[in-house]
Formats: sequence, C-alpha cells, structure tokens
Amino acid sequence: MPPCTVPRPKLLQHSLRKVTERLAVELAAPTGCAPEWSDLDWSVARAVAAMHGISALCARMLRWPGPAAWRDFLMQQAAHTATRHGRMQQLLQRTDAKLREAGSRRSP
Repeated sequence: MPPCTVPRPKLLQHSLRKVTERLAVELAAPTGCAPEWSDLDWSVARAVAAMHGISALCARMLRWPGPAAWRDFLMQQAAHTATRHGRMQQLLQRTDAKLREAGSRRSP
C-alpha cells in the first residue's frame, strides 16, 4: 500500500471550498453535468457530504453519477440513512406504545 500523502493546507482549503459550494449549488438546482474534479476533490466531496449530513440527499437529488467510488459512497450512505430512519421509527413507535400504556393505567 502506498504511503498516504497529505495535501498542502492551501490546496485542501481550496478543494473544500470548491466542493462544498458546488454541492450546495447542485442540491439547490441540480444540473446534468458532473464536476470535473481531481481524485482529491472527489475524496473531499465524500468528506464534505458526510460532514454536512447530505449524503443521502445527494444520492436522491444529483442528476449526474460521478465516479464509481462516489456512487458507491452515496449508495452506502443512503442505505445507512434508511436503516437509521427505520430504527428511529421503531423507537418512536415503542415510545408511543409505552406512553399510551402508562397513560391508560393512570386514567380512572
């Protein structure tokens, strides 16, 4: 495995800004044209989407596929989000049932 190289801070800062702004624009008004990003930019895009919690939204909203690693990431994130929402729904249903049960025990 090749050693991990860390990009220069200025390059990383530029990539973060560029990617964040493009994803925001795409989510507001999706286009059909994928960005022409470097490998670093696509890696940053995965980090940005995760940090901002927009991965599942990107999976649904973006009209362009991007490279395979990006598509795989979005599919995985969408699956994680669906699973998490399912667990939340179950917890809410159990909480509702317990509260209804507790309320019915208190009623005369």
